Amino acid sequence: MSEPKGEKIDHPAGPCYNTVLPPPLPTEYKEVAWAVPSYDKTNSSINPIEPIWISRPNIAPGQVRFEMLYCGVCHSDLHAGANDWGGCVYPFVGGHELLGRVVEIGEGVTKVRVGDVVGVGCMVDSCLNCDYCREDEE
Repeated sequence: MSEPKGEKIDHPAGPCYNTVLPPPLPTEYKEVAWAVPSYDKTNSSINPIEPIWISRPNIAPGQVRFEMLYCGVCHSDLHAGANDWGGCVYPFVGGHELLGRVVEIGEGVTKVRVGDVVGVGCMVDSCLNCDYCREDEE
């Protein structure tokens, strides 16, 4: 894996990197996300979580876009955002186990409609066909 582009910061747990997100491509849209925007070298014990704009790919066939209403943030997200394990690339968007309201559906989606409330667990985009998936190890 190549080293991320951006400011490399030496940290006792391992280096971390402050990077700048690129503008959205024509095939993407902007979405707000809650993130630790950068590592604060002057006060490493405080890494505030605040809203930032991120790029997301436009909805493709079989996909659903939803407005986030709730998101689980666990202790591992907080440790990752504080670079406690080293290797964090900022901005860092943590969180998983999402709940939201559908705002757009891709072609071929039949199980949900715009306006439905949906949830997403921490396992997404599993192929369900490889050895790991067949052994319930996605």
